[in-house]
Amino acid sequence: MEEKKQDKKKSRGIIWIVIAIFAVFSLIAVSAMRPGGKSEREGWLEHKVSDLWSADYQRFDGTRDATLEAEGTVLRISTRTESGTLGISITDSKDNEIFSKQGLGTEEFEIEVPQAVHVTLTAQEHTGGFQIEYVQ
Repeated sequence: MEEKKQDKKKSRGIIWIVIAIFAVFSLIAVSAMRPGGKSEREGWLEHKVSDLWSADYQRFDGTRDATLEAEGTVLRISTRTESGTLGISITDSKDNEIFSKQGLGTEEFEIEVPQAVHVTLTAQEHTGGFQIEYVQ
Protein backbone atom coordinates (compact mmCIF):
# COMPACT_ATOMS: atom_id res chain seq x y z
CA MET A 1 0.00 0.00 0.00
CA GLU A 2 2.82 2.39 0.92
CA GLU A 3 4.58 1.61 -2.39
CA LYS A 4 1.46 2.54 -4.40
CA LYS A 5 1.28 5.92 -2.67
CA GLN A 6 4.95 6.59 -3.43
CA ASP A 7 4.49 5.51 -7.06
CA LYS A 8 1.51 7.90 -7.41
CA LYS A 9 3.57 10.76 -5.93
CA LYS A 10 6.44 10.03 -8.35
CA SER A 11 4.00 9.88 -11.28
CA ARG A 12 2.44 13.19 -10.31
CA GLY A 13 5.86 14.76 -9.93
CA ILE A 14 6.92 13.56 -13.38
CA ILE A 15 3.68 14.85 -14.91
CA TRP A 16 4.24 18.30 -13.36
CA ILE A 17 7.82 18.38 -14.64
CA VAL A 18 6.63 17.50 -18.16
CA ILE A 19 3.94 20.21 -17.98
CA ALA A 20 6.49 22.78 -16.78
CA ILE A 21 8.93 21.90 -19.59
CA PHE A 22 6.11 22.12 -22.15
CA ALA A 23 5.06 25.52 -20.79
CA VAL A 24 8.61 26.88 -21.01
CA PHE A 25 9.05 25.68 -24.60
CA SER A 26 5.64 27.11 -25.52
CA LEU A 27 6.58 30.53 -24.12
CA ILE A 28 9.85 30.47 -26.04
CA ALA A 29 8.05 29.56 -29.27
CA VAL A 30 5.41 32.26 -28.82
CA SER A 31 8.00 34.96 -28.11
CA ALA A 32 9.99 33.94 -31.20
CA MET A 33 6.87 34.29 -33.38
CA ARG A 34 5.77 37.64 -31.98
CA PRO A 35 4.79 40.30 -34.48
CA GLY A 36 7.04 43.25 -34.92
CA GLY A 37 10.19 41.57 -36.20
CA LYS A 38 13.22 40.01 -34.58
CA SER A 39 15.66 42.17 -32.76
CA GLU A 40 17.87 42.67 -29.79
CA ARG A 41 17.03 45.81 -27.85
CA GLU A 42 18.39 47.52 -24.75
CA GLY A 43 16.74 50.43 -23.00
CA TRP A 44 13.86 50.25 -25.49
CA LEU A 45 11.04 52.68 -24.74
CA GLU A 46 8.32 52.44 -27.38
CA HIS A 47 5.03 54.21 -28.10
CA LYS A 48 2.76 52.81 -30.79
CA VAL A 49 -0.78 53.79 -31.83
CA SER A 50 -2.56 53.55 -35.17
CA ASP A 51 -1.00 56.69 -36.69
CA LEU A 52 2.27 56.99 -34.73
CA TRP A 53 5.24 54.80 -33.85
CA SER A 54 8.21 56.03 -31.84
CA ALA A 55 11.00 54.59 -29.76
CA ASP A 56 14.12 55.68 -27.92
CA TYR A 57 16.79 53.16 -27.02
CA GLN A 58 20.36 52.51 -25.98
CA ARG A 59 20.83 49.72 -28.53
CA PHE A 60 18.75 48.29 -31.36
CA ASP A 61 20.07 45.50 -33.56
CA GLY A 62 17.81 43.67 -36.01
CA THR A 63 14.41 44.49 -37.49
CA ARG A 64 11.11 45.79 -36.13
CA ASP A 65 7.99 46.54 -38.10
CA ALA A 66 4.56 48.09 -37.66
CA THR A 67 1.47 48.93 -39.66
CA LEU A 68 0.31 52.54 -39.45
CA GLU A 69 -2.86 54.09 -40.78
CA ALA A 70 -4.68 57.39 -40.61
CA GLU A 71 -6.88 59.75 -42.61
CA GLY A 72 -3.81 61.74 -43.71
CA THR A 73 -1.45 61.00 -46.59
CA VAL A 74 1.76 62.61 -45.30
CA LEU A 75 4.16 60.64 -43.13
CA ARG A 76 6.74 62.54 -41.06
CA ILE A 77 9.86 60.57 -40.23
CA SER A 78 12.29 61.80 -37.56
CA THR A 79 15.40 59.82 -36.69
CA ARG A 80 18.19 60.32 -34.19
CA THR A 81 21.46 58.48 -34.69
CA GLU A 82 24.20 58.59 -32.08
CA SER A 83 25.99 55.49 -33.39
CA GLY A 84 25.38 52.48 -35.61
CA THR A 85 23.20 52.34 -38.71
CA LEU A 86 19.46 52.60 -39.26
CA GLY A 87 17.41 51.96 -42.39
CA ILE A 88 13.72 52.23 -43.21
CA SER A 89 11.47 50.60 -45.77
CA ILE A 90 7.82 51.54 -46.31
CA THR A 91 5.36 49.48 -48.33
CA ASP A 92 1.68 49.87 -49.17
CA SER A 93 -1.07 47.34 -48.44
CA LYS A 94 -0.21 45.44 -51.65
CA ASP A 95 3.46 45.12 -50.59
CA ASN A 96 4.66 47.68 -53.16
CA GLU A 97 7.69 49.58 -51.92
CA ILE A 98 6.90 53.27 -51.50
CA PHE A 99 10.11 54.44 -49.85
CA SER A 100 13.43 53.01 -48.74
CA LYS A 101 16.50 54.64 -47.24
CA GLN A 102 19.57 53.23 -45.52
CA GLY A 103 22.10 55.04 -43.35
CA LEU A 104 19.65 57.40 -41.68
CA GLY A 105 21.34 60.01 -39.54
CA THR A 106 19.72 62.57 -37.31
CA GLU A 107 17.16 64.00 -39.69
CA GLU A 108 13.50 64.78 -40.32
CA PHE A 109 11.57 64.58 -43.57
CA GLU A 110 8.07 64.03 -44.90
CA ILE A 111 6.83 61.75 -47.67
CA GLU A 112 3.46 61.25 -49.33
CA VAL A 113 1.97 57.83 -48.64
CA PRO A 114 -1.39 56.05 -48.77
CA GLN A 115 -3.64 56.00 -45.71
CA ALA A 116 -2.16 52.66 -44.57
CA VAL A 117 1.49 51.62 -44.72
CA HIS A 118 3.78 48.93 -43.37
CA VAL A 119 7.03 50.29 -41.93
CA THR A 120 10.13 48.14 -41.40
CA LEU A 121 13.18 49.44 -39.55
CA THR A 122 16.52 47.66 -39.82
CA ALA A 123 19.31 48.51 -37.41
CA GLN A 124 22.88 47.46 -36.78
CA GLU A 125 24.10 48.35 -33.29
CA HIS A 126 22.05 51.55 -33.50
CA THR A 127 21.82 53.98 -30.60
CA GLY A 128 19.21 56.72 -30.84
CA GLY A 129 15.54 56.74 -31.68
CA PHE A 130 12.84 57.46 -34.21
CA GLN A 131 9.35 58.86 -34.61
CA ILE A 132 7.11 58.05 -37.56
CA GLU A 133 3.72 59.71 -37.68
CA TYR A 134 0.95 60.75 -40.00
CA VAL A 135 0.52 64.51 -40.10
CA GLN A 136 -2.54 66.39 -41.33
